[in-house]
Amino acid sequence: QTLKPMRVLANTIAKNLSRLTDCLALSGDGKHAAFVGPSPQLVTAVDALTLDEVLHVDISNALPGPSIHKSDSLDSAVYVVYSPYKLGHMLVYTSEKRLLRLVASTGQLISEVSSLHKGLCTALSVCSGGR
Repeated sequence: QTLKPMRVLANTIAKNLSRLTDCLALSGDGKHAAFVGPSPQLVTAVDALTLDEVLHVDISNALPGPSIHKSDSLDSAVYVVYSPYKLGHMLVYTSEKRLLRLVASTGQLISEVSSLHKGLCTALSVCSGGR
């Protein structure tokens, strides 16, 4: 049996991603998917059933109040994951070694942790308990 795609989203994933196996995150309730793209500075969330875009977050502008982010380079998203559904958060790790905790439904920045590692993070995961 041949399956036909219902809908295809072209040019949505950022082209400079080195880890294509980690480019898509699924929310805990299975209703939304998130990915880095169409540019490295944007995180996009789509409805998992229809692929309609429901949210764009420009992480280069995701700064809490007085910024502790002091780089001249443009920050870009590296990883995106959803927290368990009951928490309703999305975590984004950036090229400037920031971990951003966002409200998954609105993209509002809740908190930021800077300078997590001396080197780049190689994976980002959230356990079912949300820790």
